[in-house]
Amino acid sequence: MTAAVDDDTGLGGGARLFVGRVPELAVLDGGRARAAAREPCLVVVEGEAGIGKTALVQRALADGPDGLVAVWARCDRSERDWPYSALDQWLRRLPPGTEGLTDLAALMRHASAAPLVVGQALLAVLAAVSEEAPLALVVDDAPWADEQSVAALGFVLRRLWSERVLVVMTARTGSQAYAEASDDGRSGQGWRGLSRGVARSETVRLAGLGRAEVGELARARTGAVLRETEAERLMERTGGHPLHLRTLLRQVTANELTDVSRPLQLPVSLETAIRHQLETLPGESRRLVEALAVLNTQVPLAVVGHLAGITPCPGPGTSTRHRPSHLGRRPAHYTRTAASRPATRRRLPGHHPPGAPRPPPRGSRRGSPGGSLGSPCRSRIRSGRPSRRPSRR
Repeated sequence: MTAAVDDDTGLGGGARLFVGRVPELAVLDGGRARAAAREPCLVVVEGEAGIGKTALVQRALADGPDGLVAVWARCDRSERDWPYSALDQWLRRLPPGTEGLTDLAALMRHASAAPLVVGQALLAVLAAVSEEAPLALVVDDAPWADEQSVAALGFVLRRLWSERVLVVMTARTGSQAYAEASDDGRSGQGWRGLSRGVARSETVRLAGLGRAEVGELARARTGAVLRETEAERLMERTGGHPLHLRTLLRQVTANELTDVSRPLQLPVSLETAIRHQLETLPGESRRLVEALAVLNTQVPLAVVGHLAGITPCPGPGTSTRHRPSHLGRRPAHYTRTAASRPATRRRLPGHHPPGAPRPPPRGSRRGSPGGSLGSPCRSRIRSGRPSRRPSRR
């Protein structure tokens, strides 16, 4: 497992603490080298919110001996209906005086300008800029890019051949725009379809941190040198998510990190945000989330519904298994929201929805075939302690 970025991921300046991400950086460095060698390419960086996509790209495109010029376009939902809003940001960051730049800007001011015409003019401008130095074009949060910019960029990507150009796109997985773009990508439309026109393209998918990287990040932030069990606990509590880690490390001391007898605090800002989201849910939906947080393992929906006190529960034929994301589990992990309620605890031990599988013999492991809860999981429900996730090695 690779490491992560710990600091703001905006486009502003300032020193940043960057840890690891060696394989991912290697992919972007390879794209940068190919672009410098007149082999244009596309790299897509995907991951959930706060995982460090933007900071990774910033790190990879930092100043180097090749003289790479990086221009950014940060897409936003509020500008999705503004024609050429992404390309407009690029043009404002390209070297002034570039041949054809003024004419292209004037062309884009007409809402009726065809994306293919704009793409043709953009290709000429990019060719001129890349003759002076390798050029990196970044589309941050690409799923929110406007339709016209995507179409014009597609025209350019299909025609780049020997220009010294690297195109990098970041995409937040799990968002509405990402889901919509996935549907468009299957039909060749939208930003997901852009890679089909590129001879050289790669996708980097960012995940959370491993135990060693979590320990390294904690040491850099707090000065605490964590033992294996302490780093494991911190990774378990945060899912190795860089944004969650950064937030937590800002409010705990080195002693709190190394004292495994005391529970780690839930970052106040994160708890407030999650509780606000839970409060907007209908009552039954909220209880389902709480039950999932307590169970913290993959179980049939019937078991979750029974623990949440929802009747009628889905029958035993329901095969779908559910497990919340690490951020969704945090309130129950730290505050024992649902597990602390006697009525919630009583619903699980010794009580099962009609037709649901009986628990396996004592000592069997949780998550065993059949979907029932093993003894370790049931004992944690009784005690009000959330169940532990398997260690990630």
